[in-house]
Amino acid sequence: MSVVLNGSSHYLNANASMVYPFTISIWFKTSDLTVDGTMMDIGGVTTGSSVDHNFVYLKGTVAGDPIRARTYSNPSGTHAESSTGCTVDTWHHALAVFAADNDRRIYLDGGSKVTDTTVLDGDTSLPLYILGCLGNGASIFFKGKLAEAGVWGSALTDVNAVTLAAGANPQTVDSGNLLEYWSLISDANSDGGSIGTSLNEQGSPSYDAVDHPSVSSGYAEMSGSINAVSGVSGDMSIFQFAEMSASISGVSSVSGAMAISGFPIGSLVASREGQHLVAIANDTLYYED
Repeated sequence: MSVVLNGSSHYLNANASMVYPFTISIWFKTSDLTVDGTMMDIGGVTTGSSVDHNFVYLKGTVAGDPIRARTYSNPSGTHAESSTGCTVDTWHHALAVFAADNDRRIYLDGGSKVTDTTVLDGDTSLPLYILGCLGNGASIFFKGKLAEAGVWGSALTDVNAVTLAAGANPQTVDSGNLLEYWSLISDANSDGGSIGTSLNEQGSPSYDAVDHPSVSSGYAEMSGSINAVSGVSGDMSIFQFAEMSASISGVSSVSGAMAISGFPIGSLVASREGQHLVAIANDTLYYED
């Protein structure tokens, strides 16, 4: 469940309006670490290098294969580069914070944080969201898969970076400032999770119906019910429901481990006596002592 990009002509775009601060969050899985690849660019209304950009991209052409949060304003550019790098054919989480024209931060998988304080304004009236390349079809195309993209009108924190990299749904993080969210699970504007601006597909990208990072389904509606849960040792609560189409009943006499099936992947978290147990195992909730 992710969009598949060919590294040469596939990308997604939409109109945007943005000022500092803002944050980009996106999961990516590159199939080629020998080349650079842009996960998301905000800016670049026209093709070419003469326009301003704020973007997060993989720098596969340098040692260590880091990612960067980069600001470009012709003819100058500056960036924050992660202190560690990526692995091919592996899901990674990128978070790029553009807090001001002198404050850009990059996180890889919740850590490897680096901050750049060079003064450079990458345009405070940014016209396009572009996923998969730099500029509107201009260059630095991404080869691989993208999923769970979000844009906030705020500067997310170190804690937010860790939370998102651990699999939190973007809709559950600083939700009051979340401007855009695209799950990219089946098409550019999938019903499974798209809020804000609709994306346009360019170059006919495809979608992988199976491969997806371990991200919770968020707070979508619950249409069924859970009944007759009894005999549980200790207190238990369940939250972060995704849509549930069937009821679950008759669960009883639980003293150790418990599994409740019938939920979307990674949709539930259990809490017992102050300890949170994350249940991500296909469609099953596991609750353990």
